[in-house]
Amino acid sequence: MADGWRDAVSTAYWSICRRLRAAKAQDHADEEERTAI
Repeated sequence: MADGWRDAVSTAYWSICRRLRAAKAQDHADEEERTAI
């Protein structure tokens, strides 16, 4: 039971990290486009 809970938390944690990293990369790309203009 504990292992399944740990797997679920780990999966959620990594999905959130991936989403944050993607959002941060998108923000960075937007900033570069703005400075290029």
